Amino acid sequence: MTTAPIELLLDTDHSWAVVDVETSGFQPDNGRVLSVAALALDAAGRPRERFSTLVDAGVDPGPVHVHGLTRERLVGAPRFEQIAPELLGMLEGRILVAHNAAFDHRFLAAEAGRAGLKLPVERRLCTVALSRRLGLTVPDHKLATLAQYWGVPQLRAHDALDDVDGL
Repeated sequence: MTTAPIELLLDTDHSWAVVDVETSGFQPDNGRVLSVAALALDAAGRPRERFSTLVDAGVDPGPVHVHGLTRERLVGAPRFEQIAPELLGMLEGRILVAHNAAFDHRFLAAEAGRAGLKLPVERRLCTVALSRRLGLTVPDHKLATLAQYWGVPQLRAHDALDDVDGL
């Protein structure tokens, strides 16, 4: 799968799904999705649907100092297979937009696979790659840096819903 070129941004025949996941690790073979948020946009960029939930993957949450998701906070949250129909239905036919899109895509594809499903995403747009290609004068291409550059407030870094709103 390739990252979409900038010209795709000008193509109004597509709808978008801005997505972020918080995970228990860095690789989907030994890490799990703990939180997911998605914002579906129509071809003109207008919000159409919003989805956000914690996910109880039944594993050690990993870097709590990064995402703040403790075992106690995840208890009672749905499992991925419970939220998959709604989330995957929202992503179907849309271009997945994420900051480091390959990361989010790999984790969502792995979780869908564990649930016996297929991630219905054919294309993705990576905001890291896009910011580099645009040649922005920023010290780095972290989401917080880009949000500040574009004047988008970020209240809780590494919170899936806040990060989606920041994209």
